[in-house]
Amino acid sequence: MVTKLIDWLYCLAWNFVIFVSIVDAYLLFQYRESIAQLERNPLGNLLLEFGGGRVELFLCLKLLGTVVACTLLLSIYQVSRRVGLILVLSTAAAQLALLLYLNFA
Repeated sequence: MVTKLIDWLYCLAWNFVIFVSIVDAYLLFQYRESIAQLERNPLGNLLLEFGGGRVELFLCLKLLGTVVACTLLLSIYQVSRRVGLILVLSTAAAQLALLLYLNFA
């Protein structure tokens, strides 16, 4: 019973991480015309500059990072449920902070 609850909680948090990443990517695409003035992340600004102000490179690397991070989270969870759960909950908390920032800052 406890294992199913942990699996459910992990799955919920893991999907939330993906959801926020998709929302972030959508907003990046939606505001692509003004993102150079809006972007606060120095790495994001560097990618925008490297891409000539276009968002394609930034967007692709952002989504690739999400795939890599979520794959690592799954791999870690398969090895150690406890460590995997702690990591995915921490990542989900960071994603929640990002979501709140994107919507209210």
